[in-house]
Amino acid sequence: MVSAGFYGLIIYLIAKKVKNKWIKYTSCTLLSVLILLIGLSRIYLGVHYPSDVIGGFLVSIIYLIMIVNIIKPILNLEEDENMKKKVKKIRNSFKYAFQGIISAFRTETNMKIHFIIMMLVIIAGVIFDLNAIEWIICVILFGLVISLELINTAIETTVDLAMPEINEKAKLAKDIAAGAVLVSAIVSVIVGLIIFIPKLI
Repeated sequence: MVSAGFYGLIIYLIAKKVKNKWIKYTSCTLLSVLILLIGLSRIYLGVHYPSDVIGGFLVSIIYLIMIVNIIKPILNLEEDENMKKKVKKIRNSFKYAFQGIISAFRTETNMKIHFIIMMLVIIAGVIFDLNAIEWIICVILFGLVISLELINTAIETTVDLAMPEINEKAKLAKDIAAGAVLVSAIVSVIVGLIIFIPKLI
């Protein structure tokens, strides 16, 4: 947590103040790798669980957001009007993305099912003490299934808007999108069984 907070702040300052691109990118990359290696070392040495490391990183991100908002006026990072527009555009992109996720969660039953299953797998992973590789696999599968469900929802909404009446091609497009979600869900279940069955035995 301390390493992510400290080196993360240095990365932010370098990214904003260093003009030489080679020095900037090299320094930021090396410091990012250092943060990651420190987190992985805690798991490798057996002094923390992966969930501890992830939690520490999340706390550091919150800390960095607070600190950055405090030092921005001091560094005069947003005096330039173009910078303000870019920052606003980035903020809006994140805002709209989160609104899309929340809307899908509220309106789509399948999204709620995926979320519940994800939480159950996380709880099971903590109980059975999954290793780092197994956690990485689970997280990738979480992201894959939920992302495809979001894409499926977007396709269904677009098709309904463009073709409100019954149409075979519109139905085909929606069925194929739903099929993609189903395939990813089946693969995730198979991988989950491969990971958890030996632990149950």
